[in-house]
Amino acid sequence: MRRQCAALILGLSLLASACSSLPDNLAFYDPATTDATEEFADLMAFLEAERGLTFLAPVSVRRTDVTAALAESFEARAGDSTDSDEVRDPGSVALTLLGLLDEGSDASEQAATARTEVAGAFYEPATGEIVMPDEPITDAVRALMVHELTHALQHQNDLLIRKMANEDEALVHLALIEGDADRMRDRWIGELPEDRAAALAEEYDEAAIAQEPLRGFAVTQFLALYALGHPTVDSIVEADGLEELNQLLRDGGGSTERLFDPLGSLVGPVRSGEAPAVEDESPGATTIGTGTIGALTFYLSLVATNMTPGEAFQAVIGYDSDTYRVVENEGDGYCLVGTIWVDSGNDGNELAAAFDRSGWTASVSTNGQPGGSAVSYEGCSAMVPVRAQGIELLAPVWVAGWSLNTLLEDGVNPALARCQSQALASSIPVSQDALSQFDRSAVERLAAQPWVAEACLD
Repeated sequence: MRRQCAALILGLSLLASACSSLPDNLAFYDPATTDATEEFADLMAFLEAERGLTFLAPVSVRRTDVTAALAESFEARAGDSTDSDEVRDPGSVALTLLGLLDEGSDASEQAATARTEVAGAFYEPATGEIVMPDEPITDAVRALMVHELTHALQHQNDLLIRKMANEDEALVHLALIEGDADRMRDRWIGELPEDRAAALAEEYDEAAIAQEPLRGFAVTQFLALYALGHPTVDSIVEADGLEELNQLLRDGGGSTERLFDPLGSLVGPVRSGEAPAVEDESPGATTIGTGTIGALTFYLSLVATNMTPGEAFQAVIGYDSDTYRVVENEGDGYCLVGTIWVDSGNDGNELAAAFDRSGWTASVSTNGQPGGSAVSYEGCSAMVPVRAQGIELLAPVWVAGWSLNTLLEDGVNPALARCQSQALASSIPVSQDALSQFDRSAVERLAAQPWVAEACLD
């Protein structure tokens, strides 16, 4: 029996994937299943040329109801779970205390719902097949297939599946995987005749607008894989080439800070892996779970509860790593206790102030790394959200990524482009139509404003 698992992001099963790499004998490919080369040989050739990689085996295609198939996949994995229904998932408790999840809600269930609501097709590594809708082959369907075939290409070249040090590293790896696939899709669309490309772009805009009303932490975090992964990958490839992207997919992309600061390595090493220690539990307290929260989840918590999006963006730019512990106090509910390592004392002070404003206790100390600081915090009452969780909260990060890419394409020095894109992102407000308000064309216009160039002259 093939062993299967799900990538767990703070207790969220966000992407169904196999635990092992591609088998040497490729035995799980079913020769009786429809071969993608029968209808999509031109797309596979395009990907091989653009991506510099080769398909090593057939790719199966199954046409069916995608939503039902994905729900069935999640249900099968849930059936393998050994978690007790009598103990609440520690990840869900942590998210509740961070103001991201309603009391009593289950994070994994929300994640599965988010995945099934927005998926148009999916690649199943365990069987090596693409599950796609049973409908006529249009440009939109072919663009969807470019995305899914990219995942098959990643899998066959040992880039898709990695065992990461923690949940946060797993999330950034997923974002790079999805960003790579979206980048290939957009490059294919860019080669279409102008009228067909324009029609497809209009269709995508309508789909994006339809997603904006979707609410909830799980939906927002899931959509972040695409909204932030794509500009992050574009910036990495623009600055350092495809081999750098391949290396990150092989070795891990660090923490989710990379989604906020793709070129952070220009000012220091992108540290990952070594988690800070968490203080011993108090008498009468029982630890029910530990884990990593990550830069993206901290950002969403800060912007949902007590910071403007620009402030939250700046606060997590210096994130390095973290560890949390959920403890249950005798007769007194749950507490979240943790430590965050950041790059500087100023970064630590910003995060500590944010915790203080939410009524939690926080302190800043050195973390043993040159210039680095540690923020220790504890909270036993849920942060109070002042904004509903929605894709618009990602607008400053999205603007930062695409403006960085625009500036790099215009030949701006990478370090200067990094500074300018972050200055621009910090000025962006949010509204429910934020991502349609700040589309790619709008970002290009914003990046060209004189004050952006002047923001980093010193």
